[in-house]
Amino acid sequence: MLEFSSNLKMYLFKDKDRVSFSIKVSDNMVSEYNFTITEFEHLLENWNKPEGLEFKASSNHHWSIGYKTRTPRPERAETSYVRLSVYANGFSFHHRADYIDMYNLQKDYFYQKNNVMYWDK
Repeated sequence: MLEFSSNLKMYLFKDKDRVSFSIKVSDNMVSEYNFTITEFEHLLENWNKPEGLEFKASSNHHWSIGYKTRTPRPERAETSYVRLSVYANGFSFHHRADYIDMYNLQKDYFYQKNNVMYWDK
């Protein structure tokens, strides 16, 4: 079986104005979400803002994203993670990603945006 090697993965389909974004849940399960390019760039530009980010994607998924530097109360220990919460059709999914995973996702997006990928042909 081919392993899902990274916690966050995306594919930019320039000709379809679509970004396929996957979040690893376990070694055997991945959640995939679709965005327009504009929506995904909005996510990448704002995920680490102190006030967080909330928006409704064209896929009718409501997103709440927050970069956290402390754990919840009562401990309030120092930490560094990003909470990615997705709400749709009465369900909610809450993912945690490392700061470096989000940083690498940004790097990967702009690499794909500025280079020809094999799926672009």
